[in-house]
Amino acid sequence: MKLIRCGSDAVNVLTPSSLWVQHLPGAAINDLVTVETDEGDSFVGRVVEVGRDSCHVRICDGEHVLCRNSLRVWLGSDETELPAVPPPVPSVPVRRTIFKTGVAPVDALFPLQRGHSVFLAGVTLRQSLPFISSLLQGAVADHQWPCMISLDTTKNESQAIHNIWNSFGLEDEGLFVSDSRDQLYQTTMPLRRGFEAAAARADEGRNVFLTLLDLESWFRFYQEDLALRGQYRSRESALYGFKNAVWSYMQLLFGHKGRITVLALLSERRVAGMPSELLVLRDLFDGFLELRRDGSLSLAGYMPQPPRGSDRAVEYARLLRRQCKDLQQLLLEKQRDEYPLTEQEQAFSSALHQFLSDLGSRPSADTGRIWQILALLPESELNRVPLSLLREHCRQTAQETVL
Repeated sequence: MKLIRCGSDAVNVLTPSSLWVQHLPGAAINDLVTVETDEGDSFVGRVVEVGRDSCHVRICDGEHVLCRNSLRVWLGSDETELPAVPPPVPSVPVRRTIFKTGVAPVDALFPLQRGHSVFLAGVTLRQSLPFISSLLQGAVADHQWPCMISLDTTKNESQAIHNIWNSFGLEDEGLFVSDSRDQLYQTTMPLRRGFEAAAARADEGRNVFLTLLDLESWFRFYQEDLALRGQYRSRESALYGFKNAVWSYMQLLFGHKGRITVLALLSERRVAGMPSELLVLRDLFDGFLELRRDGSLSLAGYMPQPPRGSDRAVEYARLLRRQCKDLQQLLLEKQRDEYPLTEQEQAFSSALHQFLSDLGSRPSADTGRIWQILALLPESELNRVPLSLLREHCRQTAQETVL
């Protein structure tokens, strides 16, 4: 199984400095493209206009004498190493299903579904590893084939990753780590090998949990490769090309619906005190998770709508998340205005922070604890969740306590 490379040779209008091309899927304004000729020459272009089924590309290197019938336009300015064999698309869509990670705040507020892709905004790679390890443990318990890709990994980080891998008794066939002692260091070869290995297992009918560490290192390699090719124009244009490269790799998901679950880490959310520009990549993923600086899970994340027929805890995950987020924002505004919190509000704030900080994976994790935390506040302050369901959970908890 190999990765898809998006391109088109349907050039219908050609001038010395621009062209119109049809059937180029995924093209958007300002995207970079590569224009190739049959002779092997290539030019960098930029999409300046998008129509219904065509786009206008302006060549960045000035004017050229080209033949329309000998051109092919590839999406992205650095996609020459991507294989051109598209993944197979199943004729019958596979329904995505929930799997339990054993991490209470994730299962209660951000339920993961097999086959979805998740963007994780972490802190540093080393500080994010415990949370990633917990999700990996849940995937292994769900009988998914684990695959981990780590780029530009230091010696200590590599050792920590191998320790996690060995603690689960996993084989090294699913581990693709490049460190300073590896001949693949400073290359993206582990990325391609990892994706192809995950695709091969999915072709065998196995569920795969693919972890990518991390997008910051991948983007740095991408810029260095552009510079070596003499195609680096600016950091902004490199970001557009990188977004296309990530999108090309993520096309693998469309060939294995419901089989490959992807977790991609962005380890540096801030660069020079400003939010990282790579945060825009989260639009390419189905879900978004964010770790706070103190190691707890943020409520700023989101997940797709759970499938119908799920259990109640999953069906109400979005309402619970919104309710907790609204209450947390309300308490922060009160503190900002120097209003004292009541004892109930203090108890709720402390219990919620403790719940979001409990990121260890346990098979018996109590996801219903979030309902008990909401019950600490008066019902008049709860406007997102059904009160009947809240009372039912509290009654069940009271009965279990008596027994």
